[in-house]
Amino acid sequence: MRQGERGKTGRGRLFAALAGGVAFGYGTALALMLAQGQWIRDGRGAPLVTDFLPVYVAGKLAQAGHAATAYDWRAFHDVQAQFVGHPFAGFLGWHYPPLHFLVAMALALLPYLPAFLCWVAATLAAFAAATGIIARGAVPFALALPPALACAMVGQNGFFTAALLGAMLLCLPGRPVLAGLALAALTFKPQFGILLPFALAADGYWRTLAVAAVLTLAWIGVGYAIAPDAFAGFLHYLPQTGDAVLGGGSAGWYKLQSVYAAVRLAGGGNAAAWTAQGAAVLIAGGWCVWAWRRDMPFARKAALLAAAVPLATPYVYFYDLPVLAVPLAFLYRDRPFDRSERIMLALVFAALAAFALVPAPLGLLASVLTMAMAARRTL
Repeated sequence: MRQGERGKTGRGRLFAALAGGVAFGYGTALALMLAQGQWIRDGRGAPLVTDFLPVYVAGKLAQAGHAATAYDWRAFHDVQAQFVGHPFAGFLGWHYPPLHFLVAMALALLPYLPAFLCWVAATLAAFAAATGIIARGAVPFALALPPALACAMVGQNGFFTAALLGAMLLCLPGRPVLAGLALAALTFKPQFGILLPFALAADGYWRTLAVAAVLTLAWIGVGYAIAPDAFAGFLHYLPQTGDAVLGGGSAGWYKLQSVYAAVRLAGGGNAAAWTAQGAAVLIAGGWCVWAWRRDMPFARKAALLAAAVPLATPYVYFYDLPVLAVPLAFLYRDRPFDRSERIMLALVFAALAAFALVPAPLGLLASVLTMAMAARRTL
């Protein structure tokens, strides 16, 4: 091995070690917070009000035969307040289709603390496995992404989303049926699938699309058969969610990491925000369709599409951004990062880390930089 190659290998190992140290620091911080009553449960042992709470409570309601209550905002909030033992401000909703109650019911078989830890550990393991299979050596960097800490802290599903997207893209070239299964499972967050059918159709992955369509319809049918009242509640609840989150900005515009939210945060109206978001969808989607129709390494196509996923939706939070590990891993699978890309990668990490200090959609900046890295490869 020549001296320059040994230097590059040494720097790569150093960066991986630093990333691993950051990820270890996340785990240590969470363990200390748990011991001090600042994570999952408070000092009295009562559940803290975080995003995992509605999942667990929805599971308990479904076990008792009252799944539809999860789609009644006021009643669901009252049940959550009773569960934690005190009233609390704000609203933590159940935004998922009825079949997702099966996951919530399984978790609700356990006490709250083990259920929370099992959910985070299982989805984190799937996330690490997906990124590791995509590219050896990508796992430390994926776990060191600041959104990984945010996702674990509140018990959200960002790891699960990223694992499904990574699995779908991994299986696509050689296992189209498994890719279709992963794509159908990803419909639990339909806003993340806006561009996927167009890119897959552009490259002729009709078998995967057919499997995903059939399974999705089957799951909808099963969900309706199991709990028709819950299915009706879900359909009634969808426009209310859109109005509250996007129309009214109930969570705060800076928390949404989308083009739409950035325009609203800057003072733009609803029409201007939707126009900007539509332009982002057309640009990102058009680039993906162009790239997927061309003869280029699959890893580059996969990186571009995965990077476009969070840019195409107006409804993406910081805890969703572990998904950025998927395009970064595919870029590394294609070839090691060059100097310009290492600078852009550092900016991605810096933007994500700065979100803890600056109330602005810096996750959007990280998504744009990741998309720019992937688009550069396609040229």
